[in-house]
Amino acid sequence: MKQYYVAEPSASPHGPYAEAMVKRAFEHGMYPPGTKLWWEGAPEWVPMEAIFCKEPQHTVPPPPPRVDQANYTHSVRPSSGWNVINAFTCNMKRYAHFEGRSCKSEYWYFVLAQFILGALSLCFGEDGFLVVDILISLAFFVPNMAICYRRLQDAGYNGTAAAVINGILEFLGLFTILATEFLVLDLLAIIFIIVLGCMPSKNVNNPYGAAPLRPI
Repeated sequence: MKQYYVAEPSASPHGPYAEAMVKRAFEHGMYPPGTKLWWEGAPEWVPMEAIFCKEPQHTVPPPPPRVDQANYTHSVRPSSGWNVINAFTCNMKRYAHFEGRSCKSEYWYFVLAQFILGALSLCFGEDGFLVVDILISLAFFVPNMAICYRRLQDAGYNGTAAAVINGILEFLGLFTILATEFLVLDLLAIIFIIVLGCMPSKNVNNPYGAAPLRPI
């Protein structure tokens, strides 16, 4: 089965996603007109309609259908297939991608990936844990700001505030690694993550982009 990369108008490409997942999203109108696809071996980006539309293309295409928000319910969701591995790899590839949206599954699996790496750093002993934990915090500083930005936009809000607050908490959180009296900063960061990660997704296209793929 093909793995598609998706390029929405005025947004950076992202992916890869399974063919069935992208087709289901297309059928439910979750991508704006003009979205293109690319897969390994393809000579160029191909319009999504040319791949998934069974009807022949007209010389003059009809105007795009209006998005009926009432038809977007929580039961109409294509399977996204998010897990720890692809959430980690996807967000590290989009290291400083502050456009579009990220669903709750993508966000939480990325948080879980960081937790697992932090737990594995305990294998290096007390001194090694300190060094590795600092390196992990620095490596994920920008991707965490980016996914916080996209997560808030998925809820229908401008993501700037979330990215700034997350950046400040992460910067201050570095001090908790060196001084236990700053543990209150860790608590604030955890509360912020829980609140942000639990914000309801707007299962419709909004000004920040098409609805991202979500699990059923």
